[in-house]
Amino acid sequence: MGEKRPPAIGEATLARLTAADNDRVLTEGSGLSGKVHVGASGRISVHFRYRYRFEGQSREMSLGAWARDPVATIRERLDETRLRVERGGDPAGQKRATVPKMQLEQEQITR
Repeated sequence: MGEKRPPAIGEATLARLTAADNDRVLTEGSGLSGKVHVGASGRISVHFRYRYRFEGQSREMSLGAWARDPVATIRERLDETRLRVERGGDPAGQKRATVPKMQLEQEQITR
């Protein structure tokens, strides 16, 4: 028999979430996960991350938040990130190295 995998996360699944799902983690077995957050106004959002391994260490990369970003956009980011990892890159590490550089450049501009 085939291996049992969680169902894919889609717009319909996300639209059915309620305040009772706060802090629930949605997974689909591909490294993609989303944590449900319910704001003070009752608005529901799901923050998506991709977990991967780089040089023997577990890494995570933020992919965006539904409902601000549609699932299709989050999946495009997932595909891009997977490809970068497959080619030997570390997207989370690259982002971490880029942010301080951008901040320094911004400080130099405002001087």
